[in-house]
Amino acid sequence: MKKGRKGLTLIALVVTIIVLLIVVAIAITLTSGENGLFSKASASSYNNALAELYDRSYAEISYLVIPDKVDGTDNFNFENLYNSKGFTTFYEIKNGKIWDKNRKLELIGKEEFEKKIRERFEKEGKESAKPIVNAITNEDTKISGSGQIGATIYVNIGGNQYVGTVDNNAKWNITIPVQTVGTIINVTQKEKEKIVSTETMVEVVKAKLEPITINEVINTDTNIMGSARPNANISIVIGSTEYTGIADGSRKIYYINNITI
Repeated sequence: MKKGRKGLTLIALVVTIIVLLIVVAIAITLTSGENGLFSKASASSYNNALAELYDRSYAEISYLVIPDKVDGTDNFNFENLYNSKGFTTFYEIKNGKIWDKNRKLELIGKEEFEKKIRERFEKEGKESAKPIVNAITNEDTKISGSGQIGATIYVNIGGNQYVGTVDNNAKWNITIPVQTVGTIINVTQKEKEKIVSTETMVEVVKAKLEPITINEVINTDTNIMGSARPNANISIVIGSTEYTGIADGSRKIYYINNITI
């Protein structure tokens, strides 16, 4: 009888150990992994921190876009937010990411954050409309377009900014230096008590030459005359022979001499 009891005791011990191992495995599964308690707690903390970022930023922007509450200006952009006390007290920017200072937690990239904030302001009608920008060439000294009457237009070219206002006809034009072909120009619009619009991007293109004119030519002429853009190079082909000339810089007149017609 004693021997049988000893065998039962060993079996019970083994069963107990197996049960404990199963319980431990279940506990590990519940507390780890993507759906574990630890992961859920971490995700909850992150979501709370992100929600706080949006709420604080929205409140701060709403304050900054009211001109009378700042310094009499109305030129808000996201850099104003990032430099404001209401933002820097809780957050900092690292490598294009927004970090929660207190939690030492990376929250979101600036680009995605600004997109989300814009969506919220857009739903409430508090985002400025994008400006319409006309095509611009490498010979133009003004950039123009249309927008909301009274709004401020910001033209950004390679770090330089040029500012203008939309007139009562909803049109605007701003003097700028002549730009080279391929230059990218970014234009934004700022309506009163709204956040600045997203950028309208335009690329500088090469100006097209207008057609030249050719004066009447008769069989006794030894030159060809006409008008063209000042200083333009002129090429005329007769048969298989090419004749060249240059338009005058002021009178737009060109001559191609010594031609036998």
